[in-house]
Amino acid sequence: MRFVAYASFTMASISAIEMIWLIHFIVQCEIMEQGKNVSLKNFFTPFSTILLIMIFFQVGLYVSEGSGIFLGDQRTSNLYHVVYSLEHLCATATEICYVFYSYLRAEPIFDQVFPSTSKLFSVIVKASPLLFAVQWIPYPLSKLQYSNPQIPKTLITIGDIISAINGSLLVAFDIVCLTVFIKYIRSTEITDGETDARFLIISRHGIASVVICLTSLCMYIVYSVSGGFELWAFIVYVLFSILFMVLVRMKVMLHRDKLEKEKNRRSRIQGVQRDTNRLIVKDESPEIGNASSDTVQDPAGISLKVDV
Repeated sequence: MRFVAYASFTMASISAIEMIWLIHFIVQCEIMEQGKNVSLKNFFTPFSTILLIMIFFQVGLYVSEGSGIFLGDQRTSNLYHVVYSLEHLCATATEICYVFYSYLRAEPIFDQVFPSTSKLFSVIVKASPLLFAVQWIPYPLSKLQYSNPQIPKTLITIGDIISAINGSLLVAFDIVCLTVFIKYIRSTEITDGETDARFLIISRHGIASVVICLTSLCMYIVYSVSGGFELWAFIVYVLFSILFMVLVRMKVMLHRDKLEKEKNRRSRIQGVQRDTNRLIVKDESPEIGNASSDTVQDPAGISLKVDV
Protein backbone atom coordinates (compact mmCIF):
# COMPACT_ATOMS: atom_id res chain seq x y z
CA MET A 1 0.00 0.00 0.00
CA ARG A 2 2.98 2.31 0.35
CA PHE A 3 3.14 2.40 -3.45
CA VAL A 4 -0.39 3.86 -3.57
CA ALA A 5 0.62 6.48 -0.98
CA TYR A 6 3.66 7.58 -3.02
CA ALA A 7 1.55 7.58 -6.18
CA SER A 8 -1.00 9.78 -4.41
CA PHE A 9 1.65 12.30 -3.41
CA THR A 10 2.98 12.27 -6.98
CA MET A 11 -0.50 12.98 -8.34
CA ALA A 12 -0.88 15.76 -5.77
CA SER A 13 2.27 17.38 -7.18
CA ILE A 14 1.01 17.00 -10.74
CA SER A 15 -2.35 18.52 -9.77
CA ALA A 16 -0.55 21.44 -8.11
CA ILE A 17 1.38 22.06 -11.34
CA GLU A 18 -1.92 21.94 -13.27
CA MET A 19 -3.35 24.53 -10.89
CA ILE A 20 -0.37 26.83 -11.47
CA TRP A 21 -0.71 26.39 -15.24
CA LEU A 22 -4.44 27.17 -15.06
CA ILE A 23 -3.73 30.37 -13.11
CA HIS A 24 -1.13 31.35 -15.75
CA PHE A 25 -3.60 30.65 -18.57
CA ILE A 26 -6.33 32.74 -16.96
CA VAL A 27 -4.04 35.70 -16.26
CA GLN A 28 -2.00 35.63 -19.47
CA CYS A 29 -4.44 34.43 -22.14
CA GLU A 30 -7.87 35.39 -20.85
CA ILE A 31 -7.03 38.71 -19.18
CA MET A 32 -3.78 40.34 -20.32
CA GLU A 33 -3.86 39.29 -23.98
CA GLN A 34 -7.46 40.47 -24.18
CA GLY A 35 -6.49 43.92 -22.97
CA LYS A 36 -8.31 43.58 -19.66
CA ASN A 37 -7.12 44.76 -16.28
CA VAL A 38 -5.79 42.10 -13.93
CA SER A 39 -8.41 42.21 -11.20
CA LEU A 40 -10.27 39.79 -8.98
CA LYS A 41 -13.44 40.36 -11.01
CA ASN A 42 -11.76 39.38 -14.28
CA PHE A 43 -9.85 36.51 -12.67
CA PHE A 44 -12.64 34.85 -10.69
CA THR A 45 -15.18 34.29 -13.44
CA PRO A 46 -17.73 31.54 -12.66
CA PHE A 47 -16.04 28.94 -14.89
CA SER A 48 -12.49 29.74 -13.78
CA THR A 49 -13.51 29.78 -10.11
CA ILE A 50 -15.14 26.35 -10.29
CA LEU A 51 -12.12 24.82 -12.04
CA LEU A 52 -9.71 26.34 -9.51
CA ILE A 53 -11.80 25.06 -6.59
CA MET A 54 -11.97 21.64 -8.23
CA ILE A 55 -8.20 21.31 -8.72
CA PHE A 56 -7.56 22.68 -5.21
CA PHE A 57 -9.66 19.94 -3.65
CA GLN A 58 -8.07 17.35 -5.93
CA VAL A 59 -4.69 18.26 -4.46
CA GLY A 60 -6.20 17.84 -1.00
CA LEU A 61 -7.76 14.55 -2.06
CA TYR A 62 -4.43 13.01 -3.05
CA VAL A 63 -2.61 14.39 -0.01
CA SER A 64 -5.25 13.12 2.41
CA GLU A 65 -5.36 9.69 0.78
CA GLY A 66 -1.57 9.30 0.90
CA SER A 67 -1.46 10.54 4.49
CA GLY A 68 -4.27 8.19 5.48
CA ILE A 69 -2.33 5.22 4.13
CA PHE A 70 0.76 6.18 6.13
CA LEU A 71 -1.43 6.57 9.22
CA GLY A 72 -3.09 3.21 8.64
CA ASP A 73 -1.64 1.74 11.82
CA GLN A 74 -3.07 4.67 13.84
CA ARG A 75 -6.73 4.32 12.93
CA THR A 76 -7.82 5.26 16.45
CA SER A 77 -5.83 8.51 16.54
CA ASN A 78 -7.45 11.92 16.12
CA LEU A 79 -5.06 12.78 13.29
CA TYR A 80 -6.24 9.79 11.26
CA HIS A 81 -9.86 10.81 11.86
CA VAL A 82 -9.14 14.32 10.58
CA VAL A 83 -7.38 12.99 7.47
CA TYR A 84 -10.18 10.50 6.86
CA SER A 85 -12.81 13.26 7.06
CA LEU A 86 -10.78 15.58 4.81
CA GLU A 87 -10.53 12.90 2.15
CA HIS A 88 -14.30 12.52 2.03
CA LEU A 89 -14.74 16.31 2.09
CA CYS A 90 -12.41 16.77 -0.89
CA ALA A 91 -14.14 13.99 -2.82
CA THR A 92 -17.53 15.58 -2.15
CA ALA A 93 -16.33 19.04 -3.24
CA THR A 94 -14.85 17.61 -6.43
CA GLU A 95 -18.18 16.00 -7.33
CA ILE A 96 -20.05 19.26 -6.70
CA CYS A 97 -17.63 21.21 -8.90
CA TYR A 98 -17.98 18.67 -11.70
CA VAL A 99 -21.79 18.88 -11.66
CA PHE A 100 -21.85 22.68 -11.57
CA TYR A 101 -19.21 23.20 -14.24
CA SER A 102 -20.74 20.64 -16.60
CA TYR A 103 -24.20 22.13 -16.27
CA LEU A 104 -23.14 25.78 -16.58
CA ARG A 105 -21.24 25.00 -19.78
CA ALA A 106 -24.08 22.93 -21.23
CA GLU A 107 -27.00 25.10 -20.09
CA PRO A 108 -27.55 26.77 -23.52
CA ILE A 109 -27.63 23.33 -25.15
CA PHE A 110 -30.13 22.10 -22.53
CA ASP A 111 -32.36 25.05 -23.39
CA GLN A 112 -32.27 24.09 -27.07
CA VAL A 113 -32.74 20.33 -26.74
CA PHE A 114 -35.12 20.17 -23.74
CA PRO A 115 -36.65 23.66 -23.43
CA SER A 116 -39.67 22.46 -21.42
CA THR A 117 -37.67 20.78 -18.64
CA SER A 118 -34.53 22.93 -18.56
CA LYS A 119 -35.77 25.07 -15.64
CA LEU A 120 -36.64 22.02 -13.52
CA PHE A 121 -33.26 20.48 -14.25
CA SER A 122 -31.58 23.77 -13.28
CA VAL A 123 -33.32 23.73 -9.88
CA ILE A 124 -32.19 20.14 -9.26
CA VAL A 125 -28.58 20.98 -10.14
CA LYS A 126 -28.57 24.03 -7.87
CA ALA A 127 -29.88 21.90 -4.99
CA SER A 128 -27.23 19.21 -5.52
CA PRO A 129 -24.57 20.75 -3.20
CA LEU A 130 -26.89 20.22 -0.25
CA LEU A 131 -27.37 16.56 -1.18
CA PHE A 132 -23.64 15.98 -1.55
CA ALA A 133 -22.87 17.84 1.70
CA VAL A 134 -25.28 15.59 3.60
CA GLN A 135 -23.37 12.50 2.48
CA TRP A 136 -20.15 13.83 4.04
CA ILE A 137 -21.54 14.69 7.50
CA PRO A 138 -21.86 11.10 8.88
CA TYR A 139 -18.16 10.33 8.29
CA PRO A 140 -16.63 12.88 10.72
CA LEU A 141 -19.45 12.18 13.20
CA SER A 142 -18.60 8.48 13.12
CA LYS A 143 -15.13 9.26 14.49
CA LEU A 144 -16.41 10.84 17.70
CA GLN A 145 -16.51 8.94 20.97
CA TYR A 146 -19.86 7.34 21.82
CA SER A 147 -20.97 5.21 24.74
CA ASN A 148 -22.65 2.85 22.31
CA PRO A 149 -20.06 1.32 19.95
CA GLN A 150 -22.79 0.59 17.42
CA ILE A 151 -23.38 4.29 16.68
CA PRO A 152 -20.23 4.85 14.56
CA LYS A 153 -21.05 1.81 12.41
CA THR A 154 -24.61 3.09 11.96
CA LEU A 155 -23.37 6.52 10.93
CA ILE A 156 -20.98 5.05 8.38
CA THR A 157 -23.80 2.92 7.00
CA ILE A 158 -25.99 6.02 6.71
CA GLY A 159 -23.16 7.84 4.92
CA ASP A 160 -22.71 4.91 2.54
CA ILE A 161 -26.44 4.83 1.77
CA ILE A 162 -26.56 8.58 1.08
CA SER A 163 -23.43 8.23 -1.09
CA ALA A 164 -25.14 5.45 -3.06
CA ILE A 165 -28.21 7.65 -3.57
CA ASN A 166 -26.07 10.58 -4.70
CA GLY A 167 -24.12 8.24 -6.95
CA SER A 168 -27.38 7.18 -8.58
CA LEU A 169 -28.34 10.83 -9.04
CA LEU A 170 -24.94 11.52 -10.55
CA VAL A 171 -25.42 8.64 -12.97
CA ALA A 172 -28.83 10.07 -13.91
CA PHE A 173 -27.25 13.50 -14.41
CA ASP A 174 -24.58 12.01 -16.64
CA ILE A 175 -27.12 10.08 -18.70
CA VAL A 176 -29.21 13.23 -19.23
CA CYS A 177 -26.10 15.18 -20.23
CA LEU A 178 -24.99 12.41 -22.57
CA THR A 179 -28.43 12.36 -24.19
CA VAL A 180 -28.41 16.13 -24.65
CA PHE A 181 -24.93 16.19 -26.18
CA ILE A 182 -25.62 13.30 -28.57
CA LYS A 183 -28.97 14.79 -29.66
CA TYR A 184 -27.35 18.14 -30.35
CA ILE A 185 -24.49 16.65 -32.39
CA ARG A 186 -26.97 14.55 -34.40
CA SER A 187 -29.12 17.62 -35.03
CA THR A 188 -26.11 19.44 -36.50
CA GLU A 189 -25.51 16.53 -38.85
CA ILE A 190 -29.12 16.54 -40.05
CA THR A 191 -29.61 20.28 -40.54
CA ASP A 192 -27.71 22.17 -43.20
CA GLY A 193 -27.71 25.45 -41.31
CA GLU A 194 -24.69 27.02 -39.68
CA THR A 195 -23.90 25.52 -36.26
CA ASP A 196 -22.29 27.20 -33.30
CA ALA A 197 -18.75 25.87 -32.91
CA ARG A 198 -18.90 26.53 -29.17
CA PHE A 199 -21.79 24.11 -28.72
CA LEU A 200 -19.97 21.43 -30.69
CA ILE A 201 -16.88 21.87 -28.50
CA ILE A 202 -18.99 21.65 -25.34
CA SER A 203 -20.89 18.60 -26.60
CA ARG A 204 -17.81 16.62 -27.65
CA HIS A 205 -15.90 17.34 -24.45
CA GLY A 206 -19.09 16.79 -22.46
CA ILE A 207 -19.47 13.29 -23.89
CA ALA A 208 -15.86 12.49 -22.95
CA SER A 209 -16.32 13.82 -19.40
CA VAL A 210 -19.55 11.85 -18.92
CA VAL A 211 -17.88 8.60 -20.01
CA ILE A 212 -14.97 9.21 -17.62
CA CYS A 213 -17.32 10.07 -14.76
CA LEU A 214 -19.42 6.93 -15.29
CA THR A 215 -16.23 4.84 -15.38
CA SER A 216 -15.06 6.37 -12.10
CA LEU A 217 -18.42 5.58 -10.50
CA CYS A 218 -18.04 1.95 -11.58
CA MET A 219 -14.56 1.89 -10.05
CA TYR A 220 -15.98 3.35 -6.82
CA ILE A 221 -18.48 0.50 -6.67
CA VAL A 222 -15.58 -1.93 -7.03
CA TYR A 223 -13.78 -0.03 -4.23
CA SER A 224 -16.80 -0.39 -1.93
CA VAL A 225 -17.28 -4.08 -2.72
CA SER A 226 -13.57 -4.79 -2.20
CA GLY A 227 -13.80 -3.62 1.39
CA GLY A 228 -12.06 -0.29 0.90
CA PHE A 229 -8.96 -1.44 -0.97
CA GLU A 230 -7.09 1.86 -1.47
CA LEU A 231 -5.82 1.05 -4.97
CA TRP A 232 -9.36 1.27 -6.35
CA ALA A 233 -9.90 4.59 -4.60
CA PHE A 234 -6.68 5.87 -6.16
CA ILE A 235 -7.91 4.81 -9.62
CA VAL A 236 -11.16 6.72 -8.99
CA TYR A 237 -9.20 9.84 -8.08
CA VAL A 238 -6.96 9.52 -11.15
CA LEU A 239 -10.05 9.29 -13.35
CA PHE A 240 -11.31 12.52 -11.81
CA SER A 241 -7.94 14.11 -12.60
CA ILE A 242 -8.36 13.04 -16.22
CA LEU A 243 -11.88 14.46 -16.06
CA PHE A 244 -10.47 17.77 -14.85
CA MET A 245 -8.03 17.88 -17.77
CA VAL A 246 -10.91 17.30 -20.20
CA LEU A 247 -12.80 20.24 -18.66
CA VAL A 248 -9.69 22.43 -18.87
CA ARG A 249 -9.18 21.43 -22.50
CA MET A 250 -12.79 22.44 -23.15
CA LYS A 251 -12.01 25.85 -21.65
CA VAL A 252 -8.90 26.24 -23.81
CA MET A 253 -10.71 25.20 -27.00
CA LEU A 254 -13.55 27.63 -26.28
CA HIS A 255 -10.98 30.38 -25.78
CA ARG A 256 -9.34 29.56 -29.11
CA ASP A 257 -12.71 29.55 -30.83
CA LYS A 258 -13.41 32.98 -29.36
CA LEU A 259 -10.07 34.30 -30.66
CA GLU A 260 -10.73 32.79 -34.10
CA LYS A 261 -14.13 34.44 -34.30
CA GLU A 262 -12.66 37.75 -33.20
CA LYS A 263 -9.95 37.43 -35.86
CA ASN A 264 -12.52 36.67 -38.56
CA ARG A 265 -14.67 39.60 -37.42
CA ARG A 266 -11.73 41.99 -37.67
CA SER A 267 -10.84 40.61 -41.10
CA ARG A 268 -14.39 41.26 -42.32
CA ILE A 269 -14.33 44.79 -40.91
CA GLN A 270 -10.98 45.50 -42.58
CA GLY A 271 -12.31 44.07 -45.86
CA VAL A 272 -15.36 46.34 -45.73
CA GLN A 273 -13.13 49.33 -44.94
CA ARG A 274 -10.88 48.57 -47.92
CA ASP A 275 -13.86 48.25 -50.25
CA THR A 276 -15.30 51.51 -48.91
CA ASN A 277 -12.00 53.32 -49.43
CA ARG A 278 -11.81 52.07 -53.04
CA LEU A 279 -15.30 53.40 -53.74
CA ILE A 280 -14.44 56.76 -52.21
CA VAL A 281 -11.26 57.07 -54.30
CA LYS A 282 -13.14 56.06 -57.44
CA ASP A 283 -15.88 58.62 -56.84
CA GLU A 284 -13.37 61.43 -56.21
CA SER A 285 -11.18 60.70 -59.29
CA PRO A 286 -11.65 63.09 -62.36
CA GLU A 287 -13.63 61.65 -65.22
CA ILE A 288 -12.40 61.92 -68.82
CA GLY A 289 -14.87 62.57 -71.58
CA ASN A 290 -17.88 63.51 -69.46
CA ALA A 291 -20.91 65.37 -70.70
CA SER A 292 -19.76 68.78 -69.42
CA SER A 293 -16.57 68.93 -71.50
CA ASP A 294 -15.57 68.74 -75.13
CA THR A 295 -12.18 67.58 -76.20
CA VAL A 296 -10.50 69.14 -79.25
CA GLN A 297 -7.13 68.57 -80.76
CA ASP A 298 -4.83 71.44 -81.76
CA PRO A 299 -2.75 71.36 -84.90
CA ALA A 300 0.27 70.13 -82.89
CA GLY A 301 -1.60 66.95 -81.94
CA ILE A 302 -2.10 67.88 -78.28
CA SER A 303 -5.52 67.10 -76.80
CA LEU A 304 -7.11 70.12 -75.10
CA LYS A 305 -10.15 70.05 -72.78
CA VAL A 306 -12.50 72.90 -73.43
CA ASP A 307 -15.19 73.60 -70.83
CA VAL A 308 -18.54 74.40 -72.30
